[in-house]
Amino acid sequence: MTSGLTLIGTMTAAAILAASAHAGTFIFAGSSFGDDVIMHQNGYDPFDPPGGTLTITVAAKAGDFDALGLQAIQNVIDTINGQGVTTANLVDGSTVGMPFTFYDFESVMLHEMGHALGLAHPNLGAIMGLTQPERDYANARQGGNASWDLATGGDGVRGTSDDARGDDINLNWRNLSDNPFTKPATADVTTYFRPNTFTNIGSQEVAASSGSYPNDTEAVMVQGTFNNEVQRTLAADDVAMLEITQAGFDGIASTSDDYTLELVWMGEMAADYDTETVDIWVQFRDSATNFAVTSTSAIFYTFATREAIGEGTYECGRGVVREVMYASAGRGAPGPTHGVITDADIFFESSIDWHFGEEVDPMCPGDATGDGMVDFDDLNEVLGNWGTSGPAGDVDESGTVDFDDLNEVLANWGAMCS
Repeated sequence: MTSGLTLIGTMTAAAILAASAHAGTFIFAGSSFGDDVIMHQNGYDPFDPPGGTLTITVAAKAGDFDALGLQAIQNVIDTINGQGVTTANLVDGSTVGMPFTFYDFESVMLHEMGHALGLAHPNLGAIMGLTQPERDYANARQGGNASWDLATGGDGVRGTSDDARGDDINLNWRNLSDNPFTKPATADVTTYFRPNTFTNIGSQEVAASSGSYPNDTEAVMVQGTFNNEVQRTLAADDVAMLEITQAGFDGIASTSDDYTLELVWMGEMAADYDTETVDIWVQFRDSATNFAVTSTSAIFYTFATREAIGEGTYECGRGVVREVMYASAGRGAPGPTHGVITDADIFFESSIDWHFGEEVDPMCPGDATGDGMVDFDDLNEVLGNWGTSGPAGDVDESGTVDFDDLNEVLANWGAMCS
């Protein structure tokens, strides 16, 4: 987050960076389903884990987004599938040609996709009507006094490990590393745990206050977005929390119930809601949000017996909005509670000044990637999207990636454009 700019809307956030460890948390943590919650994506079966690739389909409501908006969604899918750890991932909007007062759609989409996959805020955010600066404290639930205990410690910075949090209960997982901008080779329950003490969160302000970390690095899942801010790649904690979900029900990497998460783009679809075909829907719906929001439903199971104990719905910024505990629920069972997402919807507000991406120079035919030259990258872009409706690879904008696009690349091979 960049100080001095305008914060808008109700957002979501999830990934903790710490001076002595880094951490993150999952949606539904702190609810009736428990504090130690690990989420899994739609289609994960705790009784018959996939042990391979778990495919999650993503679609946009037909007519809601132009070609640049659809490409931004596909870019997010590629980023999640790559699960690459980056630093210096928070940059000025001018680097992508975004007007100062605009908000970067791809950055917000990446954050919301994290929620759709089960990640939550590392900071309190807008939950229960909190406003700045209280939102900047680490995510937690209220303790026995039924109120928030929010005060800084000796460093005077919110969201650090010395905050005076009273009897608030920490919800963040952390690892044993002393470098919050890297992650261990394996991220699972053997390298991460949820301590009772609070840790530093991965906000830009906390990084800057440390004097040790680059202040242009921030976990994508940190709550809040500003105009003129771009954040299109994942940080260490974002990736670590995704890896923990993929460690399966036993939480241990390299066992038979592990899976590899793969998001698949379904393109535009006319149906407004079809959970049989689409796992994550993306659309404009002004009645749902004044900026961006993700609504996620899930079923929950005990770790010990894999007994279904309930179901619920979570909305970023509001927390759990529906909880149903089954009569047979095995409360108090040892081990973390595992949630399996059943559907997720990402909503955007249409009147926001969204920056959807950069226009490809129309005077550069064959340049499928928009990098100003026609080369193997463009050929791979066309072949990698062969037979789809684009927009990726559809250099002639015909609505189909086919031989016409391939011929346009080959006919302009080696061209350089200004």
